[in-house]
Amino acid sequence: GYANQRYSALDQIDARNVERLVPKWIYQTGILGTFPTSPIVADGVMYLSTPYNHVVALDAATGKRQWRYTHEMETDKLCCGSHNRGIAIGYGRLYMITADARLLALDTADGATVWDIRVLDPATGNSADLDANAEALLNSTRFAGNMAPVVYDGKVFVGVSGAGYTAILDEAEGDGTYLLGKPGIRRGQRAFLTAY
Repeated sequence: GYANQRYSALDQIDARNVERLVPKWIYQTGILGTFPTSPIVADGVMYLSTPYNHVVALDAATGKRQWRYTHEMETDKLCCGSHNRGIAIGYGRLYMITADARLLALDTADGATVWDIRVLDPATGNSADLDANAEALLNSTRFAGNMAPVVYDGKVFVGVSGAGYTAILDEAEGDGTYLLGKPGIRRGQRAFLTAY
């Protein structure tokens, strides 16, 4: 629901009939990675975000794809992996913060980008550094976005991820090992919440 509580008061499915549920359709995204996201269903359409911040609109009854938004990352050096925890819906738009620290608004009808705002520089966390990535900063704490935004009263609220890491966290989807809390050239940075 709009409150982002992951709870529904619907009671058609309960402990007595849940065992009769069977799959009606399956949609393959073609994206490898972790999916800690919950789809949103509105007016018969299921909206699903994938790793690397792609979004798909499906007919909720049949699983037929209606449209697909393909996100193009501005960097491949992600601090916190490629996953996201979902999208928000409101005012005819879908909202998503991306792994490369951008906030997107997509039209629910066709997936067209309504606006695309760089929240901050994903390497430094500073809005003043949006276009000035120095090589020395590539090993510093990185920022990202992977929370599901909250939409309320004409505003979109988002936070950032990665502020607690003191060095780059290699992507969990990769073959290599990774370590949290590894010493970096800076201590962790403060996270923040913004409204748009």
